[in-house]
Amino acid sequence: ELVAGGNAWLDDADALVASISELEASLMAARRDAPGEIDAAQADVVKAREYINRYDDDIRESLEDDLRAAEAMNETAREELKQEKPDYLRVCKLAREANEAADRILIQARDEHEAAERLRARAASALRDAQAKVAMVSRFVQVRHPFVQDQARNRLVEATEALRQAEASVDAGTQA
Repeated sequence: ELVAGGNAWLDDADALVASISELEASLMAARRDAPGEIDAAQADVVKAREYINRYDDDIRESLEDDLRAAEAMNETAREELKQEKPDYLRVCKLAREANEAADRILIQARDEHEAAERLRARAASALRDAQAKVAMVSRFVQVRHPFVQDQARNRLVEATEALRQAEASVDAGTQA
């Protein structure tokens, strides 16, 4: 019975030593990878910030807030790395989370910009169609003026005014 108990303790000790060895290997890998993880996260933050700044009007402000949070997370990782005894696993985790957040933000920013581009294209197309139709109706009214009823002329004036307002609008959603 004592031998069986001793063997169980030895098995536990062996598992503990193996665990410690694995943890040591993980810590060494984290120590080696930590600066690179921070640099990669910072590069993605910079890339996302440049894209957001380039297309700022098309991208919602909350993405900029999210990007600042990702940058702060990466800065926390950088500060932890400067400590006398840094927690390398925490540093890597923070840097990876910041990197993933920056990647996600960049994808969302691209989606929002592309959606705004599509909306502007649709608005420009709708504006061209409206201009052509108003011009066509205007010529028709000019040629057949005596036969055109007042209601039709009033509708043309309304359409011309709506077109003028759409042309003056800077918002593609309003133009469409």
